Amino acid sequence: MNAAEDADEDTALSHQFNAVLRAATELVSDIELVKSHMEPCFAPNWSVGVLWSSCVAHVCSNQILQQIGGPEGNNLTELSSSQLLDLIAWIEYFRQHIEEAFPQVATRKTTQKTYFDQRPELFAGEGKREVDMESATDSLAWVNNMLWEVHGMTQGEFLQRTRDQTNEWLGNVYSAEHTQNQTNEGQLTSSLCEDVFTLVSVQLRTLREHLSPSSEALVMAVCLIFSNLKRIQIQSRDMFLKDLETCCTAANDFTRMNEKCEEFLSEMQRETNFGQDTADTLEESASDLMSLYGADAVYAVQKLHVYVFEPIHEAIEEELFGQEWETTLTHNELAMTLIKTIEDFLENDLQLFLDGFLVRKAVDGLVTASVNFYVRCLLQKSDQHNSHRMGCFGDNALALDRYMGDVKLMREFFEGLGEKLHMRTLDRLVEKEFAILYAIHEFMSIAATQDVSETADFVIVLHKHIRNVDLTKRFVGDLIHMVSPAQEKGVWELAGDMEMTLEAIAPKSEESIREAMDNRLQVPGLRLDRVMAELYLESKRKLPIKSQAFDKMLESLRVDWGQTEKNDK
Repeated sequence: MNAAEDADEDTALSHQFNAVLRAATELVSDIELVKSHMEPCFAPNWSVGVLWSSCVAHVCSNQILQQIGGPEGNNLTELSSSQLLDLIAWIEYFRQHIEEAFPQVATRKTTQKTYFDQRPELFAGEGKREVDMESATDSLAWVNNMLWEVHGMTQGEFLQRTRDQTNEWLGNVYSAEHTQNQTNEGQLTSSLCEDVFTLVSVQLRTLREHLSPSSEALVMAVCLIFSNLKRIQIQSRDMFLKDLETCCTAANDFTRMNEKCEEFLSEMQRETNFGQDTADTLEESASDLMSLYGADAVYAVQKLHVYVFEPIHEAIEEELFGQEWETTLTHNELAMTLIKTIEDFLENDLQLFLDGFLVRKAVDGLVTASVNFYVRCLLQKSDQHNSHRMGCFGDNALALDRYMGDVKLMREFFEGLGEKLHMRTLDRLVEKEFAILYAIHEFMSIAATQDVSETADFVIVLHKHIRNVDLTKRFVGDLIHMVSPAQEKGVWELAGDMEMTLEAIAPKSEESIREAMDNRLQVPGLRLDRVMAELYLESKRKLPIKSQAFDKMLESLRVDWGQTEKNDK
């Protein structure tokens, strides 16, 4: 048989299937007509409505079973997606008409007989002149239940096909080159949103053309599409975040995808009449997807800090907390460089490329990134300092004054941004994020002039920010190493004696560590504990503690934080 003959046979089978469904639909639609207009014309004991319905049910189910390869549905895989939808819709149509006409059928889940190979015995009594209502009802219930099993198989085949097809299409859409655009206002977007939701629109339109507005199969298919959209978004988000402009583009695209999903949900809710439970399922599925798009938009703009801080690292990282910073740069020029760089990016790029909401989220990330950058530079300076007698600074008091000048300038800058961008909540974020910088200053000020025992209260204060005993002990050791290295051993002993107290105040949270290491949820660089852990795992500085205690602490850090490197890869 050649290809042309195969195609002709497939076309003939398709026409036959479609003809069977059309004929079956006409027969079922006549049930109401027979019951309401024809049955009253006959004697009641003739039960014309029951006879007609039983015969229609038997004939239609028999023909449909032949088309799909028997009750096992052996030929379902050969039907097109449209034919599967039509079969699902027809069974729902049949079920609705039969159960409305004969309510007793709806509650009968088991039957006395099966009717695969025989017709139902519809007559009883002497001479078989009376309709056997029990047998007729039993046969109707059997057809109703059997077809519902076929409905489940057909729905399963269709959903699997939809899943595979949607995954393939979405994979192609996400991996394609997308048209880059810039609005009249300057916002960066790409065609990703339109490309994805054009595909979704076609699928939803096909579903709604074939299925009734109350079909549960419609909801299941739509929820499946939403689930596939969520899966591909989770897998593919980071491929769009390559530099500052692509992060801005992706953030805008994800925001528009959130809005588009909300539009689809509203449209579905307007034009369908699902039951409450089914409607809730649809809304929950859509809400999960919208939450993901919204979270990814925020993630994208907060990852901008990586690219904003690249020139800052190059310009001031080596000099910060050095001799020139302490003695020569009396107007806190390095902090001003940080501020001016962020300001330039905001005015020249971010406020142009992003909408107001995303700009504010970007600023939130830059506040945290600034604090973490400053602390990281401080710890790097401590790590590079090897003297156990002399501190990092020529004059601790002068250095700590310079430190507070930096902090004051950075804080005032961000508080000013809050007013300029109408960010009423930014002051609270600045207060929260900058608190550790003030705690560090207090701790180092006391450690520089007093006995280490006087720092106990601030060890607790710092631990409340860090919430990990191993990190806290190493942190306070590094800080005191900068201003009074002779007391470093003492602060390690103090923190060791306080370990139970520290654990009681802020116990180590495995969940928090997992969250910090999860690059899907947490923007790298915006968790201070992770920044500290990564620095300490690379540190080569010799600590004034016994090797056994050092090895135990290092192993604990590796167990808790060693996977961060793997996650980055």
